[in-house]
Amino acid sequence: MSFGGIFNINSKFSQFMSRLFDLVILNLIFIIMCIPVITIGINFTAMYYVSLKMINNEDTYIIRSYLKAFKENFKQSTSIWLILIAVGGIITGDIYYTNNFIKGIGSYSKYLFYFLGIISCFVMLYVFPIQSKFSNKIKNTMINSLSMSIRHLPYTILIMAIFIVPFVICMNASFSFFFSYIFIGFSATIYINSIILNKIFKNYLQDGQAEHTDPAN
Repeated sequence: MSFGGIFNINSKFSQFMSRLFDLVILNLIFIIMCIPVITIGINFTAMYYVSLKMINNEDTYIIRSYLKAFKENFKQSTSIWLILIAVGGIITGDIYYTNNFIKGIGSYSKYLFYFLGIISCFVMLYVFPIQSKFSNKIKNTMINSLSMSIRHLPYTILIMAIFIVPFVICMNASFSFFFSYIFIGFSATIYINSIILNKIFKNYLQDGQAEHTDPAN
């Protein structure tokens, strides 16, 4: 194969490099916009919005689409993020308290809090991509997130692993791997998970149905 063929705009190599560049840009925007911390939830929503469009080969300008999703979903995604942080804080506090101050049979209540923690993680894995894909009230979005996570449990475990494994490796690897993760790791993780979530979401979208609908219907 000639170099001219490799660098042709329609070649697999050119398409791969273009997608890689898009992910780097997406990753950079995500990191910058997450600096206030309170905006982490809406940034996950915006990144899923862009990634899902990329998966479906929909024409999209990365920055413009990201900012569009950021603006349209800011209030609800931020509210969901604050709810999840509050719930996570309460569950973590309860686990700490039962582990350190409760003795005897009462100490077994910690397993209830472990279970609730897992449920919260399941919801968190789905709630922002669902928010980016479907329109609904916060309560229903969170209920649908839990329902999907349980209904598609093998995929849920895979999605969770895709989030956790690179992070664990990053924490124990060399600086070069850590730098690579910061450079593209967040967007690459979301992109891979978007491939899985896109298959799941197709089960809730009828032919010709608009994407911003309630998946429970």
